[in-house]
Order: sequence, then structure tokens, then C-alpha cells
Amino acid sequence: MMDKCEGEGFYSTSFKEKADVYVINGCCVTSRAAYETRLFAKKALQNNKQAKVIVLGCPSYMQREREMLKEIGVHFILGHSYKHEMPDFILRAMNGESGIFADDYSKSYVDESVLCRFGNRARAFCKVEEGCNFHCTFCILPMVRGKERSKSIENVLKEIKCLIESGHKEIVLTGTNIGSYRFGFKKLLQLIEQMDGEFRIRISSIEPVYIDDSLINILKESKRIVKHMHIPLQSGSEKILKLMGRPYKKEDYYNIAWRLNKLGIALGTDIIVGFPTETDEDFKEEEAFVKSLPLQYAHVFVYSKREKTPAASIKGEINGKIAKNRSKIIRRIIALKNYAFRKSLEGKRVELITEPTKVVIDGKAYRKGVSKEYVVVLIPSSVPPHERLWARIVHVNRNFTFAEYEEKA
Repeated sequence: MMDKCEGEGFYSTSFKEKADVYVINGCCVTSRAAYETRLFAKKALQNNKQAKVIVLGCPSYMQREREMLKEIGVHFILGHSYKHEMPDFILRAMNGESGIFADDYSKSYVDESVLCRFGNRARAFCKVEEGCNFHCTFCILPMVRGKERSKSIENVLKEIKCLIESGHKEIVLTGTNIGSYRFGFKKLLQLIEQMDGEFRIRISSIEPVYIDDSLINILKESKRIVKHMHIPLQSGSEKILKLMGRPYKKEDYYNIAWRLNKLGIALGTDIIVGFPTETDEDFKEEEAFVKSLPLQYAHVFVYSKREKTPAASIKGEINGKIAKNRSKIIRRIIALKNYAFRKSLEGKRVELITEPTKVVIDGKAYRKGVSKEYVVVLIPSSVPPHERLWARIVHVNRNFTFAEYEEKA
């Protein structure tokens, strides 16, 4: 969208600055995400009461979300496929027009555009697939993103080549359900492996059902794919997994996790607590299972009831305070695992991609870098951004991981 808009004479600015038009890429996967979308819309109009606000994406398919966004004063609410017409909608908003554009075509649209830069970031995201054919009972994505459809291999490779030539050192392959890539996800990985250039590949998130012997072998032999995988678990209770409609058992996930661990691959996951009917015994089962896994980090969510999903009609809603307390317990377990993982890197060399972002801690400036293991590492601010380099971890505390620069990779 930025490429197209800047090509039409518009220029982007910080969200905190006063702008004529604010474009918000919205989400409604959880009630929190939907709330934050509305919050950004309100902040935009607080920044400039005369501004025009455009919200794009999932909220456009939900009646309640559309109504609340219109009440706030949003001018255009657009489905996914309309992002390629953003310059036109910006002009229309500035001319006083408004409306909702979200039809079924938006949920079957195949995005074959080729992106050649990803802002000022050192790491670029390449979306290879959109939509999902899974039927997890808690998930609203199939309703707002549609069925699985994939970008052609030719255009994925063309986009990666273009991003590399623009200076991006890491390409993150992403999608709604990336393992379902229509033209063969493993085939795609093998073709990317053969490409020229100095870059590395990261798989954003992939479902457990796609982790088989052939994929593990690709991960083992690859010189480009980083030693990190994000594989959603969702629940450590066998009963709750079944109610969620997840197509695997705890044993399957456990075996995958430890196989990857033996290859030196850091593991991240997603966990939902407070799913309807989750008893104390179910949660204790989940707690014990999470403790048994070799996790580097986890995104922990309290179950969010989403309208029209099968789980929304399941009786046995969990008290909010109980669910939040369970979330705190799992978060504490994950925090200890994350600290132990980072502590294990102390004294070791890691390969970093340096980002433009700087932070100040106790009066000292540092630059952020991301390791292959998906650890955010702080190095001296004098090290330039957009570099691929080797650094040595010199100190790890509960909150940060510090390193010294050694040499370019």
C-alpha cells in the first residue's frame, strides 16, 4: 500500500504526527485486537479532527465492528482486496466520500503483486498464502479471510529476489495457514534454498500437521532457514484440543517439539486458556504439558468469544478472573523458560540482523538485533542497521540480552 500511495504522490508519516489521512490495517481475530483497531481510529481523529480515517481488513466483514467503526467516524471500511486501490480511496475520502466495501470477492482474491521493499526494516515479510481451510471451533479467520488461496511460485520467488536486491537480509515467509501453500510449501523452500544472494529465511508460523519427516529433513539440511519455528499448540489438554477442533494430539506435538529441539531449533508457540468447559483439572493438565516442552517463548491468550464461531455456542463459559489467573500462571512458566533459553546463549556467538530500532537502558543507547533463534539482542548503538553480523552474548538478565559485536557474517 505504501509503495502504491507514494507512487501516486502521497508521503507517509509517523502515526503520532498530524496527517490528512490515516490508514489502519485492522484485525478482529480476538476482542482485544478489534478493540485496538477502534482505539487507533479514535486516536487518529484526536490527532486531527479534520482527518479522514480508512480501516482495512477483517473488521469489514463483521456487522458489529462495522457499526462501531462508523460511530467513531471512520470514513471508509474496506475488505482485503481493496488495499490495491488505496490511492483512489484516499482521494475519495479527501473529497468527502465514505462507505463500506467488503464483498465475498475480498475473501477469494489472490494477491499476485510483487513487493520490492518493506519500509526501512532489515527483515521483510513475504506473504505466500491467504485464507484457511481448517475449522478450529474458536477461530473466526475462515469467515473473514476466506478459503486458502496461494500466490504463484513464480511471483513468490520474484518478490524474494526483489526484496533481497533492496537490501533486506532476512525474508519471513508468512500466510494465514502457510503449510497449506497450494503449490507445495516444501517445494517452495527448496527453490528458495537455491537462490543467489546473502539472506536467510524464517517461517513465520506453521501448524503441527505439516511437520513431517521430509520437512524436518529440509530444516536439517538448509543453509538458509533459521533455527527457529513457531508452531501453535493452543491447548495442553487433550479434551480441550478436541473441543477446539485441532487435528492433532498432545503426543504428536510433544514428539515434534523434542525432534526439533535435538536439531537445535528454538520453538515458539500460541496457547489459549479459559476455553469453554476448561476445568481446574484440564488446566493442571495443560500446565504440566507446557512445563514438559522445550519452549523459547509463547504467545498466551485468554479465550475470546467470537460471534458465529462454533465455540461461541458451547456452554460452560469460564469466569474472566479465573481465565486471567490461568493466563498469568502459564506466562510465568514461559518467562522462566525464556530466561533459561537466553541464559544458555551467554558466552556464545550468534548471528544477528540489525534493525534501525534503538533503545536506551540506564542512560546507554543500544541497537536491536534479531538472532536466528528469534531472540532480540541489544548491541552497542554504534553498530549500523541492516547488517548481518556475528556477535557474542555477554550478559543476560530477566528482561534483556546484551552482546558485543565481533565481525560481519
